[in-house]
Amino acid sequence: MMLINPTADIPIIQISVLANQNPEEHYNLGQVLHQFRKEGIAIFGSGMSYHNMREFRFSRNTGRVVNEQFDAFL
Repeated sequence: MMLINPTADIPIIQISVLANQNPEEHYNLGQVLHQFRKEGIAIFGSGMSYHNMREFRFSRNTGRVVNEQFDAFL
């Protein structure tokens, strides 16, 4: 973030998919983030919904999506 905003005058928080994957809790988290957004706080998301990097790496170029069912669920 220092590269795109050297003054570091925008608050930044890190969040992740909750371990329990509870949809209601994620929705509530989104509601809170929406309030931050309305106050001008930048919200960035990164990463993937899938973290089995071994399977992800070994399934490359096989033509199959290793987390298709989970992404559809999300």
